Formats: sequence, structure tokens, C-alpha cells
Amino acid sequence: MIKALDDYFEKTKGLYPFFLVCPFFLRNYYWRKNFYNNLHYYPDIKQPKTYNEKIWYLLKHELLQRKTYLTDKLNFKEYIINTFGSEYVAKTYQITNNFDNIDWSKLPEKFALKANHGWDFYILTTNKDSFLKKSKIMKSNTNYWMRINFYYQSLEPQYKHIRKKLYVEELTCNAMNNDQVKRDISFHCFNGVPLYIETSIVKEMERFKFYHDMEWNLMPFGEKETSELKTTPPIHFSKMYNFAKIMSSDFKYVRCDFRETDDRLIIGEMTFSPWAGMVRFKNLEHDYLLGEKIKI
Repeated sequence: MIKALDDYFEKTKGLYPFFLVCPFFLRNYYWRKNFYNNLHYYPDIKQPKTYNEKIWYLLKHELLQRKTYLTDKLNFKEYIINTFGSEYVAKTYQITNNFDNIDWSKLPEKFALKANHGWDFYILTTNKDSFLKKSKIMKSNTNYWMRINFYYQSLEPQYKHIRKKLYVEELTCNAMNNDQVKRDISFHCFNGVPLYIETSIVKEMERFKFYHDMEWNLMPFGEKETSELKTTPPIHFSKMYNFAKIMSSDFKYVRCDFRETDDRLIIGEMTFSPWAGMVRFKNLEHDYLLGEKIKI
């Protein structure tokens, strides 16, 4: 039986229908298999030592209800508005359960269409007319989003009980420097203290990740800087640090994600399991080094 399921898993890459119907022990089996395929070691969740092992330990043992609330992107906006103010989130235009219920006449030329319950559920547009000409494709995409319980794709428990919604919000663009480099800023917080800043840069369709400490010293976890691709501290560094410290105060680990536009700071989300707790490091030592920072 396991051989047959292994063959199925390899063919489907563990897609949604399989995890939806299989019993828990098989989900756990294939989660371990997927972990190994990505990171080349089997996880020990009972006595975790690496960063990725401890991420999964915390998902199973720490404040799951609170994490579920904050992982819901609409609830998270409410939390930020109540804690820091509405100026730090993208304005929400409409919320609905169905693509057909969106009133397009009330939307501006530029907007973002998103779902609140998973990764990469978004469509960005700067031309509403062009978007509406492709409305059948867009509707098909959103219908797919709304069929998915993201837990059964990633097995991250914080997604399991999110009530699915579509929403349309203000389109905010990342700040760019003279080389037209787009970047996102994330603060990795350990036991309520921001320790490392991850700068994710997209240049010419290629993504680079750099890690710095709070003094902006380059860490060995990511890319090396070059004369052509060099990072600078974010404009709103002090605000980001203070916000991240408040947001992370209840958790042993969380990544707080930000975006800078030309004139404002946007708080994006709180990420409790980056890359589904399967972050690939260039060196396994880095996995252990960051794991030591998480005190469980």
C-alpha cells in the first residue's frame, strides 16, 4: 500500500485531493517525506534542534488559536489598525465570498484582488478595463482559491480553520532605488526580540535574499553583497523594529513582514512558518545556528 501511495505522491507532488481524504498518520508520513526531500534530513519534533524543526514544534505547541487569527489576512489588518493605526495597512475596498458579488464600478483603476487564507492568492492590476476583459480567467482563479483549504496543501495548522474570503484592496507598490530593484523587508523575531533582518530583492525577475543583524552587519545565511547588488537599511527602520517587537511579544518565533512605498510604511503580515517550515539554507550549520536562537 505504501509503495502505491508513494507512486501517487510522486505523480501528484502531494496535491490537495490526496491530503484531503487520507488519514492523519499518512499525512504525517508524507509531511516527513516532503521535509526530507526539501532539506535532506528527517525532522525530530520531539527533541527539535534546527530552525525548521523548531518552527514545526511551535506550530503544534504554541498559541495555535492566536496564530490562526493573525494568519487570516483580514483579521491581521484589524489587529494592525487597532494596535498601530489604519495608515499602516493597505485600504480595503470590498470583502465578499464570491467573485460575482464584487462591484467593479466602485473600484479605482489600480487595485489588488486577494484571498485571506493562503499563500500567493492575489492578482494585481493597474488597469481595471484590461482586468475586466479577462474576468472569466480571473473568476476561475478565485474559484480555485475558494475551493482550497490551504492546510491540506501545506499541513500548516494555522490555516485549517480560517473562514475563506475574497477582498479587494489598495494597490501599494514597493519602493525602488535607481536600479529599479523591488524589495521586501522582514524582521525575524526570537522570543519577542528582533534579531535579524531579511531583505528580499527582485531584480530582473531573479530573487535574492540578504540577512543582517540589527547593526546592519551582513549575516552568512543568505547572499553575499556585490557592487551591483548592495542593500541599505530600510527608511523606516526604527518604526519597523518597534512594531516588530510589539507584534512578536507573545511568540517564541515569528517573522514580521513589511513593505516600504515611496511615502509610507505598510505592515504586510506575520509569518509563523516561513516556506512551510522548510527553509533551505546553503549550509546545514545555519539551520542549527538559527535553531539555537529559538528557546522552547
